[in-house]
Amino acid sequence: MIRWLTARLFRFLGRRALRLKRVDWGLANFQRAVEQEPGNLHTMLEIAWCLYLRDNYQSMLEKCDQVLQKSPNYATARGYRALALASVGRTQEAVHDVRRLLRISPNWKDKDLGFWEGHLGGWLVVEPLKSAVGLVPDEAAWRHRLGIAYRELGRTDESIKELEKTLKLDSTCPYTYHALGVTFAKMRQFDKAVDAYRHALHFRPDEADTHVNLGLAYGELGRVDEEISEYKKAIEIAPNDFIALTNLGVAYSQSGRSDFAIEAWNRAIKCDPSSKEVWGSLSMEYERLGRWQEALDACYEIERLAPNNAIAQANVAVFLNRLGKFDEALEKAREAIRSDPNCPDGYLHAGVALEGLGDNPSAIREYCKVIELKPDNLYALVNLGCTYLKLGRCDEAIEWLKRATELHPNSPEAHDSLGTAYFKTGDGERAMEELGIVQRLDPKLRGELCKLLGETHAIGQRSR
Repeated sequence: MIRWLTARLFRFLGRRALRLKRVDWGLANFQRAVEQEPGNLHTMLEIAWCLYLRDNYQSMLEKCDQVLQKSPNYATARGYRALALASVGRTQEAVHDVRRLLRISPNWKDKDLGFWEGHLGGWLVVEPLKSAVGLVPDEAAWRHRLGIAYRELGRTDESIKELEKTLKLDSTCPYTYHALGVTFAKMRQFDKAVDAYRHALHFRPDEADTHVNLGLAYGELGRVDEEISEYKKAIEIAPNDFIALTNLGVAYSQSGRSDFAIEAWNRAIKCDPSSKEVWGSLSMEYERLGRWQEALDACYEIERLAPNNAIAQANVAVFLNRLGKFDEALEKAREAIRSDPNCPDGYLHAGVALEGLGDNPSAIREYCKVIELKPDNLYALVNLGCTYLKLGRCDEAIEWLKRATELHPNSPEAHDSLGTAYFKTGDGERAMEELGIVQRLDPKLRGELCKLLGETHAIGQRSR
């Protein structure tokens, strides 16, 4: 009795650990529970689930087999075994187990059936569809569904073959043309995808999804104006089409039309105010325009949607720093660090805030913490070097800035900072070398080095 109670306690601790997403702790407790109660098959399956969460599919499969040897009709064990098989690429065996599962437990919940269809949908239907097509080869609907099932399995050549056969049976079906376009797009044959989508729209011009997919294909081909036109047509048909509005914003942004991008994304936000992705796009677009307050407001929305998220908190700190609100930025960066002590961005933006507050030694400590967590972080390396330079510690500045250029040889900002350090130590020759690299990488960049060398040249001209 005591062993049974002990096992129950360990199972309770294991489930609690999983709720906290501490898989290793959960696994350890379930293993202790099995030691106390070796015959408990349910605990063995909880171990199997932990193994799945750790991507240890082979061990999960072995654990499920142990359970099924003792209880061949244990439905959950059969389901877990199918998941393990699918995860190691033994998909047909997984389908066999799922079908056996459904025979064992015909009252399996709909949500669980949906789960299996999501993982194995194509495999679950392709064989019955092939049989149906064999029995009624002139039935277009069965071939259409078979073509889609093949696509879900990644068998795109077979998908195209069946869909093209479908169109020979019914050359006016917009849905088959649309399915064919999706398959061509998956194969990155976007010219053919465009042709298929246009055929679909010829027979059904009021299908918003097809206009969106045609826009995506045009975008992949670099035909931005046509891409935008298709998204607009989709929005005319479905004014609240979130995907069309989001994609329209992306197309405008990529073509440099920021105001139109912002307008599209604001409309998308009205359709789905909870979209962190669109708020993020808005923030980046405002940043590109130097509209820091609006970028900050968008980041606050993301933080509201993802409370206690270190990245969201760190992004708020970015724009507080840009606005010169260094005290607030430092506090927000500290919040990010408390949320996730392993988040480099929290320490990075704390360092920027401390620089803004004039506490350069403390800023250096924060940048060093970033580099401990992520040794190749460009911003931390450059900021660290520049902060040492402010303190007159030129050798240390050059050491870190050289590391930045070695790890990021194509960063004009890193080379500009290194050249500035060389210039301030009196090494004009190396400073000029770095300026040459900067101009090659980004001819439009007019950084600190260019300014310093330009002033030196002007002073030399006046002295003559």
